[in-house]
Amino acid sequence: MTGKGLISLLLLCSPALAAEHPCEPVGEMAEAVMLSRQLGTPMAEVMFDAEVALLREMVIAAYIHPRWPEQARQTRAVAQFRDRFERRCNQAQGPRP
Repeated sequence: MTGKGLISLLLLCSPALAAEHPCEPVGEMAEAVMLSRQLGTPMAEVMFDAEVALLREMVIAAYIHPRWPEQARQTRAVAQFRDRFERRCNQAQGPRP
């Protein structure tokens, strides 16, 4: 699946996930963006679907990072990128009752 297709799929699925875990869709989008980066998908192709400001921010941030040739470093980069955006989302949500 191309980066464009993966991100489109996540955007369609996000509303259902958001009700239970509001920051999980953010993390999944960040993961898809960085995975596209690590797989060598051109930035223009990923940016094509980036109509939401947060998604555009993710794409730009992902393409600042290097594309790693080793699978282990790619996996770590994807996980760290996802964690970064999920953490920001959770901080913005504030404490839960």
